[in-house]
Amino acid sequence: MSGLIVAIMKEHLRRNKVVMHLSRLYRDMGGLDGVYIKLDDGEQTWHLAKRDKETGESEEMVFTATSTLAHMDLLPITRETMGMKEKLRFLSQSIMITGFGRQSFDHTIKAIKEIQCTGKREFHQGQLQEWLPSKFQGHDAIEMSNQYFRAQSKSEQEIGTPIGQDMDPRGVLAQLAGSNLIHMEENNVNYYRGLIEGSKKRQVGSIHINGLEANSLDDARYVRVKPQMFRVGDIVEAQCSVIFMRCKGNGANMKLIL
Repeated sequence: MSGLIVAIMKEHLRRNKVVMHLSRLYRDMGGLDGVYIKLDDGEQTWHLAKRDKETGESEEMVFTATSTLAHMDLLPITRETMGMKEKLRFLSQSIMITGFGRQSFDHTIKAIKEIQCTGKREFHQGQLQEWLPSKFQGHDAIEMSNQYFRAQSKSEQEIGTPIGQDMDPRGVLAQLAGSNLIHMEENNVNYYRGLIEGSKKRQVGSIHINGLEANSLDDARYVRVKPQMFRVGDIVEAQCSVIFMRCKGNGANMKLIL
């Protein structure tokens, strides 16, 4: 299993120049040069951004981590469970990945901590809570999530995007959301099955945020799949963005968003 992780990671570094791999970022922190924290007024969150050298436009940074899927809470939703309506605003699909002590995964953890240091000076000293990895069977792990909905703006009537049939086949989420919650494009998570080239073809699951351009994936090796294809123990390549958000007591924390 460990050899497969390395093979996939090296293949990713060779073929994909659009997103930044966290393990590679640790080895070259120059990748954070020019990065700044951008406020999203609507959500009252901050995210990492970088200006395109050619256009000067601000682009949200996307990071990738490759490791073993340790836990998951993914779609589809097929029935309403007890308390779901009350918790709907905070319900999310989530994954936990771990490297089982591999050095490359330790580099990923250290890169995330360095990203947090980049955002610290946006807040008062001590205001930003320290990000710490989760634990799985005694090993460091990383959690990523994405909420199904966000609150509808009070200042303007926003138009959301439909929740896909694969995610909500019986319309449970759509019915519960009502008019106060809205599903936006950034709430989507896409899932792929990838084939890694080599002496023997290997399959790897990929979890990508919706904003990734289709042509930045190698179409010949990636096929869109349903989230229920994934299993604990699979090797996955997960993409995430990093946000900073307010929390209780005037504090702030950092989260990894699928």
